[in-house]
Amino acid sequence: MRNMVESGRILERLQKLNDVNSCSCSWSSSSLLNKNMVKKKKVSRMPCEAAAIVEDNRPPENWPSQGNLFFKHVYMKYRPDLDYVLRDIDCEIKAKEKIGVVGRTGAGKSSLMSALFRLIELAQGSVILDGIDISLIGLDDLRSKV
Repeated sequence: MRNMVESGRILERLQKLNDVNSCSCSWSSSSLLNKNMVKKKKVSRMPCEAAAIVEDNRPPENWPSQGNLFFKHVYMKYRPDLDYVLRDIDCEIKAKEKIGVVGRTGAGKSSLMSALFRLIELAQGSVILDGIDISLIGLDDLRSKV
């Protein structure tokens, strides 16, 4: 009889532990749900990408044929409230010219590529590739041909 009473007490304690554990799991699930909702809200405020294809401004089939690249007074920032990461970049890379871009951490090497592929839209200036301003064409045309 004593063993049955002890077993009953053990089962009662296990049930209480299970109730506490369920409450804890429920609390962490609601906390995780809240975090995900905040993340979704932040993502929904992100600007949309430019059009994939601009029908009335498609580049020629063989574009870029030469490879002449001009950065003209390029200014770029990652968010409107941040400082410029590229400031007044003005350079010309001629066709068939091989170049290297070097610099310290944070100098803007990756930002130049982001500007070229329009991962980030320019605040000012333009990038001209073989006579075409890349901001005027669709992203699919640009990224598939460069």
